[in-house]
Amino acid sequence: MNTHVEKAPDKQHTRHSAQEERSQSESDLGFADNRSESVRQRQLQNMANNATQSPLISQLQRMSNGQTSALNNSTLQLKDDNTGSTPQAFCIDQPHSGELAAFCGYYALCNYMGKELDLEAFRKIVYTQYSELGLPEDELPAFVAQMGTGMEGIAVNNYGFAESSDAKSGIAKGRFMAATNRYGGHWLTYIKDDSGNWWEYDSWLGDPSSIGSAAQLQEQLKTDGMSNIYYK
Repeated sequence: MNTHVEKAPDKQHTRHSAQEERSQSESDLGFADNRSESVRQRQLQNMANNATQSPLISQLQRMSNGQTSALNNSTLQLKDDNTGSTPQAFCIDQPHSGELAAFCGYYALCNYMGKELDLEAFRKIVYTQYSELGLPEDELPAFVAQMGTGMEGIAVNNYGFAESSDAKSGIAKGRFMAATNRYGGHWLTYIKDDSGNWWEYDSWLGDPSSIGSAAQLQEQLKTDGMSNIYYK
């Protein structure tokens, strides 16, 4: 099961955007201009200690400090998004805040299918599986936002995907979803184009990016800590 937390809705992923978000957060929480800087810094530090930050913002902070961009022992490799033609024009964006920030499995499924699926129908499946485990109905939204949708079982039981810990099965099909440890737990979709080049569809970033050969794809999956792949 993937674990996700509320993430910041900046789509450009720039240091400037991250700084604006921090300033807005201070304003929303009622920091007054006449408070001392030391008080402001202590409160911000307490916030950071009590909440998990957006993985992309954390990555930017590490980069600004001259450190590596490893995320949970998984390095996000930046790719050239303009390499060749994408095999599929459709690529859905995932919100970076609220409950839907935990729905990466749904967005990976949409990218796999090449179209936007019924979100309410998917949410009903998610809530039903947790209700059957005894979770109270009023706790479902908060639980899903924190723990994820439980996409592994949904992919197999509700959408008819085969599951494998070996990426070769999905590579042979030319299209598959993968459960990985990127960002601390994230689902992605991979599609091969007519020339044999593999493309990654990451709903968190919103645009497909070129991976390269099957060997390069397998290396990327290893880097991202892939647990299983799902294919038809």
